[in-house]
Amino acid sequence: MHLFRNKLLLSLLLAFFILPIAFSLENSTNSSNPSKSLEVVDILYYHGQGCPHCAKTFKAFDELFSFYPELKSKVVLETKEIYFNKTNLLAFSQLMESYGVPVNYRGVPALLFNNKLLVIGELSKEDLYFLINISLSDNLPEKYVFSSQIYKELSYPSQAIKPKKEKVEKLTLFVLVSAALVDSINPCTLAVMAMLLLAIASQKRKEKVLLSGLIFTFIVFIAYSLMGLGILHITSSPQIAEMFFSIMVALAIIMAALEFKAYFNYKPGFFSLEMPLWLRPYAKKCINYATSPLGVAVAALACSTFLLPCSSGPYLVVLSLLAKSKALGLNLSYIFYIILYNLIFVLPMLFITLAVYLGFSKAEEVMEFREKHIRTLHLISGILLLIVAFILFHNAL
Repeated sequence: MHLFRNKLLLSLLLAFFILPIAFSLENSTNSSNPSKSLEVVDILYYHGQGCPHCAKTFKAFDELFSFYPELKSKVVLETKEIYFNKTNLLAFSQLMESYGVPVNYRGVPALLFNNKLLVIGELSKEDLYFLINISLSDNLPEKYVFSSQIYKELSYPSQAIKPKKEKVEKLTLFVLVSAALVDSINPCTLAVMAMLLLAIASQKRKEKVLLSGLIFTFIVFIAYSLMGLGILHITSSPQIAEMFFSIMVALAIIMAALEFKAYFNYKPGFFSLEMPLWLRPYAKKCINYATSPLGVAVAALACSTFLLPCSSGPYLVVLSLLAKSKALGLNLSYIFYIILYNLIFVLPMLFITLAVYLGFSKAEEVMEFREKHIRTLHLISGILLLIVAFILFHNAL
């Protein structure tokens, strides 16, 4: 009797300890891993050579792996071109048939995730990140969806890779206006404008002074705007944009130091944001030929090139921010920013032209003002550049 009682007591004690442990283990397993999590995502990407939407989706993959390098090892991407490959086209048609996609909706780009979810249409970096997260959670439905419907048809998984907070070096109006002001009060820009007006004013016709000044300003504005758009196009890839931005951060610091050096120890054309001395005779020679509207336009184009060594630095800093924002897929009005920058840049040219035309000032007085306040102009430029450099360096960390 005692032996049976002892065995019963021992069994109850074991049940009391073991059952709660087993129950808790089962619960923890179910709660922590309600659905199997995968290590990699298989993506079969059907595309067509020359298809612009396919090209943008390829670019989205590059941007995704550039910003989320840890994802690259989790994605197995297989690409199949269907415009010129009959075997791939046949496989593509069979896939569309098996998923019941209507014939008029069977197009590329089309991506098959883990042999389950078929997505038809162009995808952005954000779309790919969303779909890869769902695929890693192994929570994919077996159906087809259009790229415009993915957020409506699918739900974001609770596990897998957490969204990474983007630290974006976003172009602010303060940075843009500061850099443009540095450019606009550049001593060599003022000198070139004054030399032009001196050459035109010698003909004693105020109307010609106004016309020449406006043509010169307009041509410089157009030339610098086109240069900015060209640089943005060249630096459109994330890798180039990142390198361009890093170089410009260093350049902003160097330019600020050079401007402070010019204030404390000024030497014309040496180690400051001024036109090199060896270029000045060529600029003056071009301006002296500006005796007609066409001559002024040619001189403006030539001077736009001569001004690059002394005036392109702040502009390149702004363009690097635009390039990086563009590479990260931010929705910015790039043309608006470029136009705004160059409007601020040419404003002093317009003021000088109008002041000379209306008789408030003479071209000689512009030159005298430049010579008298040249160190102060360098100091103001240095302060603004230092602030811009600090903002860029802080964002780069």
